[in-house]
Amino acid sequence: LNTAGTRDLRLHPAGAVLATDHRGVSWWPLTDAAPGVLEVGERWTLIPGETLHGLALDAAGRHLAVADARAGRATLYDATLTNRVTDLGPHPGVERVALSPDARWAATVGPEDRQVRVWETASGSQVFATPAGPQPAAAFSPDGRWLVVTGRDCRLFTAGAWRPAPLPGLNGAEDTGVAAFSADSRMLAVVVDRHDVRLLALPDGRERLTLHGTFPGRITALALAPDSASLLVGGTEGSLRAWRLDRLRAALQGLRLDWDAEPPAAGEDHAGLSARIVHQPR
Repeated sequence: LNTAGTRDLRLHPAGAVLATDHRGVSWWPLTDAAPGVLEVGERWTLIPGETLHGLALDAAGRHLAVADARAGRATLYDATLTNRVTDLGPHPGVERVALSPDARWAATVGPEDRQVRVWETASGSQVFATPAGPQPAAAFSPDGRWLVVTGRDCRLFTAGAWRPAPLPGLNGAEDTGVAAFSADSRMLAVVVDRHDVRLLALPDGRERLTLHGTFPGRITALALAPDSASLLVGGTEGSLRAWRLDRLRAALQGLRLDWDAEPPAAGEDHAGLSARIVHQPR
């Protein structure tokens, strides 16, 4: 699978890779060639277009959203992935898009105006907008409850009401970067200080732990495994690394520092009840 020049990439539940490049949106079918081995079929173009950038799928793969920077809008397609449902815009210079799991909401991200705008897909109307700062990004939680916006800082909003939710675990954090939810939406991973990752419990937003790795470059991508056992990180130097969170948690439990434990009550000894993990991921 040659991904040179790829702008965005997604895995489709039907068993395929969707990607954008200068040719448009492409589809690569995947088949099981052997246990643990996938065979990639021939590429074919779904949606042509030189200025298509970001991709987003709903949870079932029944809707596809594609950001078109030149047109200044995102377009929503149905399950055929080629029949247009509605256009979401205008949003000048939009390069990224996110879909809620039920495709009710779409968030467009524009580095040109440094804003995240939210649209109701049924009507195509804008319902919310917020400044995001440089290198803006947005993502919905898998349960559809939250929208996280990153750029200048990291902020969490309740979907539908669009009210900000507190993130006390980020108090004092500087230079926050990209963020990712766990599959059960109970944890949010956020890049802080370019090279660290802070894990926050949801819905209260308190810190579980901070992971520190001596990366040669800035962390630009995050993903949590479906079982939350591993955290994958990518950086500007082009590498992909992983933290084994299940092993870290087992070690913490041995020290009575399980991150799901209730915070100490007022008056109790707080010593040793937080941890900063200094560990280089593999």
